Amino acid sequence: TILVNGRINGSPPLRLLFDTGASVSVLNRRADGAGQVLTGATGAIALGPVTVRNTPIVGIDYAKSLKADGVLGYN
Repeated sequence: TILVNGRINGSPPLRLLFDTGASVSVLNRRADGAGQVLTGATGAIALGPVTVRNTPIVGIDYAKSLKADGVLGYN
C-alpha cells in the first residue's frame, strides 16, 4: 500500500491511496467535508509542487472500509 499526501481543490492535506489500477480518483465523502472539497465533476489534485487540473474525481461513502481519505487513480 502506498499512501501519499495531497490536496484536492485547495483542501487541507488528505491521505490518498495511490492505485494505478483505479481508472478515476475517488474521495471518501467523509473527507469531503459535506461537499466543500468536491464542487463539481472535475477538480485540481496537488501532490507537492505538482498540480493536475480538470481531473475527474468521484465522491463515494467508504464508511470505515478505507483507511485513507481517498484513492488517487491513474487519471
